[in-house]
Amino acid sequence: MTLQYYHGIGFWLWFQTIGLLYSSLFTSNIQAANKFIYQPPNLGTEIHRIGGAVRHSNIIAKYKSSTTNTNPFFITKILHKSIKVQVLAPQHVALTSNNQPRLYWYLQPKVCYLQVFQIKLAQSSEPLLKLQLPILSNGGIQLIDLAKYGIILQPNKIYHWQIALVEKLKPVSQYKTLQPIISQGKIQFVANNSIFNNAKPDERPYLAASQGFWYDALDGVSRLVNQDDRKSYWHTQRAMLLEQVQLEDAAAYDRKMATK
Repeated sequence: MTLQYYHGIGFWLWFQTIGLLYSSLFTSNIQAANKFIYQPPNLGTEIHRIGGAVRHSNIIAKYKSSTTNTNPFFITKILHKSIKVQVLAPQHVALTSNNQPRLYWYLQPKVCYLQVFQIKLAQSSEPLLKLQLPILSNGGIQLIDLAKYGIILQPNKIYHWQIALVEKLKPVSQYKTLQPIISQGKIQFVANNSIFNNAKPDERPYLAASQGFWYDALDGVSRLVNQDDRKSYWHTQRAMLLEQVQLEDAAAYDRKMATK
């Protein structure tokens, strides 16, 4: 046997060892991520998400018949949790690796209010995009694709985005919403060539969540809800993700959909 032969064998064994180590690391990362554990990025602890709730006319009518207190602001306090809209975002600045992400929110079914979407830079007063969305009485998980509107997020900049519910004005309505009811979240685009970008569609949400990319995880599992044959399974998986950041109403909606 020549020395060159042994060198060749040694290189082959080294290459195989490195390949096995990488494969083991990749597999263990996926197995760990498959628990769908969201690991928030280390960006501080300030709470940013704002939840929205508006009054319901049927509850107002019932309340008015049982009390002499007709102060609209008192009624607003009583009915604060009657109707809900909630951006699907954690209570901190959440990350995306996509500079044209899809953003999601939950709207309580059978709520017939105008929806107004807006996104802007954190330090700006001018929105990059503001538009009125159709009234959707079926509610549930809603989305907007920023790519369809040509919106491109700048790297490492923080953006505020929000959904406002605006009640349709009636000819005579003492108890119309005095101000839009707003649910707001924050998003930051971080360019990332991490392993989850090249993962399979049914692995990507788990890996994204484990690496702190909330919006990638949510979008990945939401696409599977809409495209995969195992809709019930993915509804449950999305509910698990939402529950980790206290989005209980949206999670309850998903769990209900999983039973259908």
